Amino acid sequence: MVQVTPPAGYVTTIGGNDPDDDNNTDSNGYLNGGAVQSHPVMLEFGKEPINDGDTDADSNLSVDFGFIKQYSATLGDYVWYDINKNGIQDASEPGIAGVTVRLLDAAANVLETMTTDGSGNYLFDDLEPGTYSVEFVKPAGYDITLKSQGSDTARDSDADLTTGRSSQITLGENEHNPKIDAGMYIPNTLPASLGDYVWYDANADGIQDSSEIGVAGVTVNLYNTAGVVISTTTTNGAGYYSFTGLAPGNYSVEFVKPSGYTFTLKTQGGDSAFDSDADTTTGKTASVILAAGEHNPKIDAGLFIPSVNSASLGDYVWYDLNKNGIQDVGETGVSGVTVNLLDGTGNIIRTTATDSSGYYLFNNLTPGTYSVEFVKPAGYELTLKTQGGDSAKDSDADTTTGKTSAVTLAAGEHNPRIDAGLYQPDIARLGDFVWYDTDNDGIQDAGEPGIAGVVVKLYNAAGQNIGVTQTDGTGYYEFTDLAPGTYSVEFVKPNADYTFSPKSQGTQNGLDSDADTATGKTAQITLSAGENNPRIDAGMFIPGTLPSSLGDRVWYDTDKDGIQDAGENGISGVTVTLKDASGNIIATTTTDGSGNYLFSGLAAGDYVITFEPPSGYHLSPMSQGGDTAKDSDAGITGSTGIITLGKGEH
Repeated sequence: MVQVTPPAGYVTTIGGNDPDDDNNTDSNGYLNGGAVQSHPVMLEFGKEPINDGDTDADSNLSVDFGFIKQYSATLGDYVWYDINKNGIQDASEPGIAGVTVRLLDAAANVLETMTTDGSGNYLFDDLEPGTYSVEFVKPAGYDITLKSQGSDTARDSDADLTTGRSSQITLGENEHNPKIDAGMYIPNTLPASLGDYVWYDANADGIQDSSEIGVAGVTVNLYNTAGVVISTTTTNGAGYYSFTGLAPGNYSVEFVKPSGYTFTLKTQGGDSAFDSDADTTTGKTASVILAAGEHNPKIDAGLFIPSVNSASLGDYVWYDLNKNGIQDVGETGVSGVTVNLLDGTGNIIRTTATDSSGYYLFNNLTPGTYSVEFVKPAGYELTLKTQGGDSAKDSDADTTTGKTSAVTLAAGEHNPRIDAGLYQPDIARLGDFVWYDTDNDGIQDAGEPGIAGVVVKLYNAAGQNIGVTQTDGTGYYEFTDLAPGTYSVEFVKPNADYTFSPKSQGTQNGLDSDADTATGKTAQITLSAGENNPRIDAGMFIPGTLPSSLGDRVWYDTDKDGIQDAGENGISGVTVTLKDASGNIIATTTTDGSGNYLFSGLAAGDYVITFEPPSGYHLSPMSQGGDTAKDSDAGITGSTGIITLGKGEH
């Protein structure tokens, strides 16, 4: 037998499919520790192969070991919001998510495209040694900050203010360069800020009373829209905190309760400056939107130390889909429902609202007799009371008054079984399809694809716009939770090239186009209580052209050379995603039994394809050989470069 230890930086090619069934040229052996070892070879006089490179029947030259170079150079890494526009990454300046970043070769050809993650980071990995540059595509409304400021190349911006491109970077073998960054800002904006108070809620009513004092030393975390902590502070001696110098955008705050403390009731009273905004379980607030220069001083949290003898009760308001009065699997909570706590004589002593999951809680209660009142939202009714045999899964609210029976709490007792079921007796809905009418006959024929991203507007009987949606990746849309009444729908053509198909063709109402060919509007539609009308459709086409399409194959690259060789088979079931040039998903499909896929019915424009390798598979090298119909177009992220389709192009 023969054993070979791979040279540093190389990996074996054993385990792949044999492309030509020629035992004299394949990679032999198996892994044995860090080495590759052949199976035992028996040599016999006059019986050895004569087609293995020599004609000697007494020698065997077919025991081969193939190795390939494993490249691991990388290039990154950060796009940030430069609040003070000084070209330097300062503390508390956040990353920008979703920025398109392109890797270019020495000739400025696009090799790979990706977007920054939730923290603003990006990384191009598994790169060969060579010369590259990076292009940052600034989002709409943004400008690129000053280049090469300060003395720290890891904290400056490397993007040209006009082109967004960095200077060329030369990577050595296995080199990592994490210093290619870009700062961006929105012109003519001022920094924003938020705060401000954590207090001891002595009476646990969720409202800042004049005699209640601040709590010092409470940790407060600031999150960006991706859920990443971007800054941390603590309350001062008076209980106040502040986050300043913030870019306009969405944030949330997390309060970390000290040991022994409990969060007070959320969103109590009528003044948002004097309530508590912290979730009673997580300590996190809802999203806070800050405009340029805005200061929001109303993000507060109340804390208290519960008494060992205090009692509590709760806990759930749910949507009773089948109206049977029982909390069934799949039925969800109803948020924002007003819940009143009544004393033994029926007086309201506290008010709260259900959280995003439908839960509520009244805590820090003295032992005694209480009842609960659920205020049903407009359009809702209370479900049947006291159904089934499980008091933790039924509804306790009177169907007329919304009030429960009296509940007596002992010292330290918690009663989590005071629930209410709601339902909407009159909801209706309508939809559902926009398609590319290839033959312009106004009828949905087999094989005619849906059109993604079409804007659809809903109007009431008075002609007022009351809803807007878009078709999904397959061309479908739906308006739900509608009251019985009269409506109409307007379809908005994606661009001026499109024309509406003839209206009301054929005999099947569910397969025709309902849009007026001039306005895109339908006739009025009357919905009764609970009705679903899924027949409001629109056909479109581009006159004088066929729709565009793109595809087409995922294959097993036996020799890992990035070229589709004869005998290399397609791979079925691979997920393939179509995106626009901004990275928004348009449609998703999977390869068929031969490894082929197709996105059809596309408008002319720019697209990106992303391939998701199955578990255990790796992507072949990109753009090998001289035939673009036979190479691999996916970069190491699985995405292609931008593909521009003309009208009717495939």
